Amino acid sequence: MLKILPVHQPLVHGYLHHAYPLSLFSADDQRLKNWAFSNYLQLYFNNDPTERDPKLNFYLPYNCISQYTTHPLFTVNRITKQLVEGSILNFIRAAIEQEFYVYTFVDEYYLSYSSNYERENYVHDIFINGYDEEYEQLTVSAFDNSKIFKTFNVPYHEFVTAYNATLTIPEEEKFSFFDEINLFKENEHYNYRFDIELVYMLLSDYLHGRNTSRRHIMMGNQTQFSFGTSTYSILFEMLENKIDSRAFHIFWEHKKCVALCLEELEKQYALNLQTEIQTYKTIESDAFILRNWLLKFQFTGNQELIANIRIKLEMIKDLEIKCLSRVVRLIDDYQA
Repeated sequence: MLKILPVHQPLVHGYLHHAYPLSLFSADDQRLKNWAFSNYLQLYFNNDPTERDPKLNFYLPYNCISQYTTHPLFTVNRITKQLVEGSILNFIRAAIEQEFYVYTFVDEYYLSYSSNYERENYVHDIFINGYDEEYEQLTVSAFDNSKIFKTFNVPYHEFVTAYNATLTIPEEEKFSFFDEINLFKENEHYNYRFDIELVYMLLSDYLHGRNTSRRHIMMGNQTQFSFGTSTYSILFEMLENKIDSRAFHIFWEHKKCVALCLEELEKQYALNLQTEIQTYKTIESDAFILRNWLLKFQFTGNQELIANIRIKLEMIKDLEIKCLSRVVRLIDDYQA
């Protein structure tokens, strides 16, 4: 027996907790456009000194997939691995038969598609969207060795070994989410509308470096992270110290999302944003060049590239602030 649930190339894939849920929707799905282009607009950097893996990321109400239980586009059921009775493979097959995608954590040391295979015990998330009984394998999505998001076939025996390895990790050595299984699928009954008020709020917060977490203090204390354009200083510091290529990839994906948001604003609210859209597409293109220069630097060590990156980053910052200042004013005038 065979059943494969559809997946698509996600709008954002810099981190898997973005890529996995977004891959349920095709790029032309209007529900996805309405939600993503209203929300993927703010950046933050977790510069808490106690953070094990500080990173530049999109700021959303959902920091991980386990929090998607309140997401309007998804139906999510979350359980712990300890509640699964019998075979985990039977559980996964039953979930997929009910159109649920399965998200959990495994030790990649035992997965042959992973760069950690037989090299390092590394617990990481995995996204399962199908199974094939004849060939005894699961269909999963993940990054390959070149950090490209794609699908793989994982033999049953590899998955079971990788899954079971997470059950014996001592409590003091693991995160609580290692024990989670999240089942999620589209919520076909909710039609999210593109929200110009939310766009205005997030773009204003981004432009002025405001702490957007203060808007969600009913859900938890506000964070003291760097937000919006204030994260540029973090990127400049990276060029002097430890460079995180993920940050510059997310930086580019942010420009891509804002450009798409501006197009949606013009389409749905009849705002005249042609100049701003063209300007922001230039910003997006420059951010992509910057990202590629950084990857080239990591391969060659050519310090001249860092000097060029610094110059282009400064140019992007100045152009973006001017462009978004105009966009925010135009939206403000529209809502007046």
